[in-house]
Amino acid sequence: MTHPLTGSYWVAPGQLLAGLMHGLQDLSAGWPTAPPWREELKGLVDRFATKCRP
Repeated sequence: MTHPLTGSYWVAPGQLLAGLMHGLQDLSAGWPTAPPWREELKGLVDRFATKCRP
């Protein structure tokens, strides 16, 4: 299915997220422990969520 505005293929957000998570799992599978950037990313997301809250 193509997106009416862009004309490019439209991917359901759920599919995109599943693909992204699968890719991250593949990447992190090589590390014995969680890489530091994952904790950093989590911190950034937490900070952003806190800031955006009214």
